[in-house]
Amino acid sequence: RPEADLLKAIADADHDGLMSATARGGRPLYANRTVSELVGRSEAGALGSLEDAFSGDKEATEALFRLSRAAALGERRSEVVARPGAGEVLRFLRISVSPFTSAATERDPGPLTVWSIKDVTDERAEQVRQDAATRALLALYDTMPLGVVGADGDGLVTHANHTFRKLAGVSAEMVAEKVLRLGDLVSADGAEILLGAARNGGTVTAIELDVTRENGRLVPVRLVCRAADAKDPTKGIVIGCLNREHEAATATADDSADLRLSRFFQSAPFGIATVAADGVIANANAAFARMILDGSSGNAERAIEVLSRNADAGTRAQVEHGLAEVLAGRGNIAPIEISVGSGTSEFARRVFM
Repeated sequence: RPEADLLKAIADADHDGLMSATARGGRPLYANRTVSELVGRSEAGALGSLEDAFSGDKEATEALFRLSRAAALGERRSEVVARPGAGEVLRFLRISVSPFTSAATERDPGPLTVWSIKDVTDERAEQVRQDAATRALLALYDTMPLGVVGADGDGLVTHANHTFRKLAGVSAEMVAEKVLRLGDLVSADGAEILLGAARNGGTVTAIELDVTRENGRLVPVRLVCRAADAKDPTKGIVIGCLNREHEAATATADDSADLRLSRFFQSAPFGIATVAADGVIANANAAFARMILDGSSGNAERAIEVLSRNADAGTRAQVEHGLAEVLAGRGNIAPIEISVGSGTSEFARRVFM
């Protein structure tokens, strides 16, 4: 069979509409059968039927104008337009244009444009279902009894559900406008602890802190946070926030004291670390890490190494003796002066054991 007939048979069997037209004036040269099935034909030809099919629809007419303009400029473009189908049910068609060139011949009609028309009604319906599921998920996220907060690597709050916004007394607009920072919600050292969770990758950190409401009132909370992406700390953190205010009211005296002590420990402006019997730091607050100035929390490191990084032999011996004494249960250890930092950025710290 002649090549042209074979190609026409292939194009006519295609489930997508296919049409070629000259770039100048948009005169249609060929349209397969699917074009007729999707939009019908008119005396003006297939391209004319596109304009006729959507003549009463302002948005579709504007889309066709943009497509025709792109075709005239030899540019690729795609638009989705709606068209009433059987029973006035809307059908969605994706109409695309792209430049097309052929080998020059004596009968060369000049620059060509290929128009393709695809029925994407099912795709659109699936997208609508997915959007509805997303909206339902977001509604669930907003009504969770747990506050959920997202922040970037610099501590800027990027997301907060309704529960957290109500707890912290902040508006959705403040979150949307990206003006709220973790440092506005908790102490500076508390914010540093939370951001440290991002730097620690997949590590989950749970701490007791006070959240400062917009009116200045403190609300006791438990925060559980981890990196949003364990492989990329710059993507920030995700924080779950549980209001402990009501628990504090019903807790026993011992439990309430433990909660207050934990929040004090984490948000105290001076460094505190607890050391286990083997001399390893079991827990340290953010201020401790800030004052040691080496960028680490100190947790799980030997206390003698953390406190003596810049020490001379005499100071190291003092620190070692002090740790040995307190770990043996003896008190009244004299404060020890240590140095942290390096070069011109060296600072003195006084350590009490």
